[in-house]
Amino acid sequence: MKIHSLTKNFSNLMKKVNFKKVLMALATVFTLMVFSVEQAEAQAINEFSTGLYDPAPGAFVSSTDAEGLLESEFITLGDVLQNVTPGTPVHTVTLRTAHYYRGIYMELQNGKSVSAAIGTGLSNLNDLNGFGDLTRAQLADLRQTAIELLQ
Repeated sequence: MKIHSLTKNFSNLMKKVNFKKVLMALATVFTLMVFSVEQAEAQAINEFSTGLYDPAPGAFVSSTDAEGLLESEFITLGDVLQNVTPGTPVHTVTLRTAHYYRGIYMELQNGKSVSAAIGTGLSNLNDLNGFGDLTRAQLADLRQTAIELLQ
């Protein structure tokens, strides 16, 4: 009997509901959901395309000192590369770091500030040298390491 009374109550309730109002409410909710998803996607695209390649915040050594530090790092990274097996994770990370530091060095040679070179140096990691598929987290880690080295 309870099921029958629930069905009857539901049926009575449905008769009282104005379906135009329900339809409008559903359309509004759907529109807001679509708009929210589009906003979230746009925000994700903006976050990915900005930030990493911007000048790094903070105080850095002079361009001349930065070039010297990078040259020293090239020697250290070269030594590591000679002592590890190609294709291993250590080799890959070391080679990636060397390419990034080379990018920073080249930007400094072109007259950019240390802050700007840290950001634009990431563009040296591209499909031409096999590092075009790095995640945002990997790029951010490389950037942070360079910031710490050059402060």
